[in-house]
Amino acid sequence: MDSKNTPNISNIDGDLEVVEGTKSTYSVLNENAINYKWSVSGNPEINFQQNYAEVLWKTPGTYTITVTPISSCSTAPQKSIEVKVLEKNDYDIKITGDTNVKEFSTNKTYRVSEKEGIRYQWFANGVANITQNKNTISADWGPHGTGTIQIIETDIKTGIRHFAFLNINIEEIELGAAILEVTNATCIGKKNGKLKINTGDSSIPYTAVLTTGNERFVKDFVNDLTFKELKSGEYMLCLTAKVNNYSDCYTFKILEPEVFEVQTNASQSNINKTTINMKGGEKPYRVFLNGHQIANTNKENIAVNTTAGDYLEVVSSGDCSLSYGERISTNLKAIAYPNPTFNSTFINLEKTRFSENKLIQTNLYSSAGNLLFAGNIKIKNKILEFDFSEYATGIYFLKLGEYNPETIKIIKR
Repeated sequence: MDSKNTPNISNIDGDLEVVEGTKSTYSVLNENAINYKWSVSGNPEINFQQNYAEVLWKTPGTYTITVTPISSCSTAPQKSIEVKVLEKNDYDIKITGDTNVKEFSTNKTYRVSEKEGIRYQWFANGVANITQNKNTISADWGPHGTGTIQIIETDIKTGIRHFAFLNINIEEIELGAAILEVTNATCIGKKNGKLKINTGDSSIPYTAVLTTGNERFVKDFVNDLTFKELKSGEYMLCLTAKVNNYSDCYTFKILEPEVFEVQTNASQSNINKTTINMKGGEKPYRVFLNGHQIANTNKENIAVNTTAGDYLEVVSSGDCSLSYGERISTNLKAIAYPNPTFNSTFINLEKTRFSENKLIQTNLYSSAGNLLFAGNIKIKNKILEFDFSEYATGIYFLKLGEYNPETIKIIKR
């Protein structure tokens, strides 16, 4: 036989020491036009295909694996190796860690117990990244589906390897609607509105984009976020989950209170009762009479007991409280005496709306309507004194007050 046509094969590659109950793979280099026949001594099970063979080692002992190359022309010398099968010593590997995780979740830790003289090799499917530290691994998971954590523990002295697997269910993230809590501005024209956001999931980072008009605010957050110092107006909020770029948008308004308005019938009330109509501002409304609080109400219409000359004040609540004040007037007229007069006349203001005034705008007109005097006159003990001694005999009109004035006819002798 020509030696040039005699098949030649490489040495067998594979584990020389194994543990009973495990499988091992053995191989030689694959040559063209060569078929390979594998065999093993004793009772192990062997399955082979061409240059690869897999052996299930059933019992401890020493066994011989043989491979025979066969060509169409000849049979080459066999190659053999001896394999020592060690007794199984209840070697146990248990991987601990979360088996149900959210997609794109990060820093999930998996570990096995640490042993002396062992080299650890970790593998994972379905992850975006892994970080290994001896018997521990940290995994950043990818999209939803099924993942796997695998470890190979190799005895540094004997080379014997042990395997363990852990299947992971990677759950799809179900992004629920965010909860928005809007706080309106408490003052007209003041930027003190608020928006609170809660996504309900502390594991998912978001980017929030808030726009109103030409203004735009961008913030990154996890679970909850508050935008402060918002002015009144229409807003759009868009939330984007960083793990999968899912976005959802919301519209809302920041309102400001209505203009605070108070109307009363104080200018034409009777002596005993004043009706107050209130709206706008912020409730409850506080009502004061002569500096003393007499009501604290959410009602917009109330009636209070008053007396001519009382000072009525209504105050709204909130950070920007507003107040309205008014003197209670009466239909009673000022009384002038003596009238007719030769010199001075005295005007009793006690029962009028001017009863609390210290000064009063006073105008004196002739019967022809000519203005003879204009100025502020001091009031003493609710009495106004006007000296007519320099004026000629005749009829005069004395007008008291600037707004809603009262006019008294005076006769000079």
